[in-house]
Amino acid sequence: DFTLPEATVVIPAGASGASLDLSLAGGALYEGPETVELQLQSAVGADADPGASTSVLTIADDDAAPAVAFTVGSSSAGEGVVDPQVIEVSLSEVSGLPATVEFTVTGDATEGVDYALGSASPLVIAAGETSAQIPITVLDDALDEADESVTLTLGAATDATVGAVSSHVLTIVDDDATPTVGFDQAALTEFESGAPVTVTVSLSAASGRYVTVPFTVTGTAADGADFALSSASPLVFTAGETATALTF
Repeated sequence: DFTLPEATVVIPAGASGASLDLSLAGGALYEGPETVELQLQSAVGADADPGASTSVLTIADDDAAPAVAFTVGSSSAGEGVVDPQVIEVSLSEVSGLPATVEFTVTGDATEGVDYALGSASPLVIAAGETSAQIPITVLDDALDEADESVTLTLGAATDATVGAVSSHVLTIVDDDATPTVGFDQAALTEFESGAPVTVTVSLSAASGRYVTVPFTVTGTAADGADFALSSASPLVFTAGETATALTF
């Protein structure tokens, strides 16, 4: 940061002072202000003034703080991928100070159900390093569902400025098959008793989506004369539901 050519200063006879020259070294590394403390020691031919024996020089940094940003703005991963997805955050250039940046996590994916976050905010990029990572483990489930997303957004930064790519969207791609739907019984017989009759319709597996199943009613019996159907088309399975019924 500096060069001090002489460690001793001589004040000539008859003079009231002398200078001590320091050469400051320029550099392209952002490191913030630094200080040099000069302290008088072992004066010969004079007594050191206790109140003026120390001088502090502050070296102001003229380099701009680096920008911090995501290396890319998006990525994707399938459910159940074993290795964590590594979301990289980079500095525009190496820094002499650790860069700290806060981040938030949003999106329609649910933490603990669809993914696990490997590090908490804030993220720290060590001095001398140009990147750090946020690991995300994608969790598997057995639900057929729409692809979901995890959005990371950079916030306040210390010893850095937030760059252009301030958010990253990780898309979690569903790998579960669409369930099948069918009647529990292909045929059944009921006597004319006036008691309600329930015909159950089931899914082969629970789904993370709403499932809609249109149906038609035909046959030799007449609606309103021989039976009264209280269920209207379509049948609807709510997310997670595996069975519903037609009621006569």
